[in-house]
Amino acid sequence: MKGDFSKLRFERTKHYTSVLEQQGRVALDADRNEQRAIDGYIRKTENIDIIGPFGGPQDDAGFAISVAGDAITIGAGRYYANGLLCENEAAVSYGSQPFLLRPAVSDADLLNELSAGDTDAIRLFLEVWQRMVTALDDPCLREPALGQADTTARLQTVWRVVAERTLVKTKNPLPVSLVPRSLVDTATLRRATTLATDFGSPASLRPVAGAGTPVTQRVDCCTEMYLPVRIPAPGKLSAQTTGGSSDCSCEPTPAAGYRGLENQLYRVEIHEGGTEATATFKWSRENGCVVAAVLGVSGADVLVDSVGPDANLGFQAGQWVEISDDNDLFGPVANQPGQLCQIKSVSPEHRTVTMMGTVAQVDTTRNARLRRWEQFGATATGNGVALALSIGRSLADSRANRVRTNRVAAVRRGRSGVSTAPSHGCDPCSAGLHSLGCKKRGGHSGRLPQVVSRADGNQLECFLGDSHYAIELG
Repeated sequence: MKGDFSKLRFERTKHYTSVLEQQGRVALDADRNEQRAIDGYIRKTENIDIIGPFGGPQDDAGFAISVAGDAITIGAGRYYANGLLCENEAAVSYGSQPFLLRPAVSDADLLNELSAGDTDAIRLFLEVWQRMVTALDDPCLREPALGQADTTARLQTVWRVVAERTLVKTKNPLPVSLVPRSLVDTATLRRATTLATDFGSPASLRPVAGAGTPVTQRVDCCTEMYLPVRIPAPGKLSAQTTGGSSDCSCEPTPAAGYRGLENQLYRVEIHEGGTEATATFKWSRENGCVVAAVLGVSGADVLVDSVGPDANLGFQAGQWVEISDDNDLFGPVANQPGQLCQIKSVSPEHRTVTMMGTVAQVDTTRNARLRRWEQFGATATGNGVALALSIGRSLADSRANRVRTNRVAAVRRGRSGVSTAPSHGCDPCSAGLHSLGCKKRGGHSGRLPQVVSRADGNQLECFLGDSHYAIELG
């Protein structure tokens, strides 16, 4: 969640159920947001405990898949995936889903391939996650009585049905040896099982649970959708401050670095995924919340709705910004990064931000936006900052405490010290992936229950998810 938050401090292991306000005290955004996180955690947990990891109303479950001619239709109704309620108010065709833009293959092409025997089956999955919506995404969130003021944000459940082919393979595939599932990542396992498919019989090889010896067994492609997928463990977070005082006073120490009055929520986000040697990242001291709507792009000039209220929350020459639109968020692979550009100059009177080079066009009808990041110096490039060059180094400049982390950190004026607390989240990593069914040649179709957590490999965007952490310095 790239919002303007002071901090996010929900910690489920403390078993808090309510935030209670007291008279005469200061009202903080962190307290109210913690209550929202508590409510969301309890609701999601109850849904999973009662309904299970997936399910719908008895005898009236939504999202039924039907085929008519060359179109795949998603039925109306409600369904639950990993505790999240998904609602589809009216039947919709596969290609008309609001959160599936530019699908790689149309439903007509998929069905034609199936009829021609080019594929064995079409497997359909319900992808579900939550995202934060601001006034840039939905102008109705602005308050007209206050001059269209930007006030609060919203949490939105996003769902979409995505199709996956099961391709026809040779009659005599080469033997495939699989290590025990606990040692195989999801992508590798899916590639291996797909390559082991028999011609005319959608089956694949899978490891059998046991003593850990590689064993192969034929399974139907639909049955394969039942199989649990190993979720990689999240990385560890490390953070520290310098120049801490021995007492518990709230007076800032000069050696700690940051002595400003504003809260700062540091965000470190993977830009391009890969190995430790190839992955890159970007970072922000404002949680990535300094953003403007893009109204147009011409060469190196980007016309925006605002260049910011001041220098601290605006755009300046030399800064790096990310330009993206909803095609990056809801394309065939969700939540992809945009293009990183460095600012050459800013013209407040013309509301124009000029970049060092030509900017690729974006779709201004799909919530195009320009977001500020804080990387600087020789290590900052159009691909982000190389992770290999930055391991063990401070991400903050002289304005802030030194932070060694790859997640989120909050900085505020006060005594030094580090405390970590899991933060409740709402981004793709806290989502579900549910198998709606598999349609084979011959007309078989069915609903297959399978839920796995979802984390897109190219962008670990959900730093506030259930398994991630926030750091509080101060």
